[in-house]
Amino acid sequence: MKIIYQSGNTSEAHIIAGLLNSHGIQAHVSGSYLQGGIGDLAAMDFVSIQVANADVEKAHTIIAEYDNSQITTQEPQDKRKPSTTNKVYLAVFVAIIAFIVFASIM
Repeated sequence: MKIIYQSGNTSEAHIIAGLLNSHGIQAHVSGSYLQGGIGDLAAMDFVSIQVANADVEKAHTIIAEYDNSQITTQEPQDKRKPSTTNKVYLAVFVAIIAFIVFASIM
C-alpha cells in the first residue's frame, strides 16, 4: 500500500476514498482518529489515503480530475451576491427580534 494523498481533514479524506471506491479502487483512510487527540488546536495533514501499489496510477488520475473539478466549479467569494430571498428572510428576522425586544420592555 502506498500513500497517494494527504488530506487537510477527515471529511475530505473520506470523500476522496469514497470516490476511489466508486471507481473500483480499494482505498484506506489512515490517521482520521488523530484529529481528536489534538484537542482545541487545529489538526492539519494527519489524514492520508492509501491504495494498493497496482492502483496508484489510476488513483492519481481520479484525484487529479476531482481536484480540477473543484477548482472550475467554485465561484469566487467576491462575486457572490445574496439573493433577494435571503434579504427578505433577514428583514423578517430583524423585525421579529425588534418586536420581542420592544414587547419585553413594555
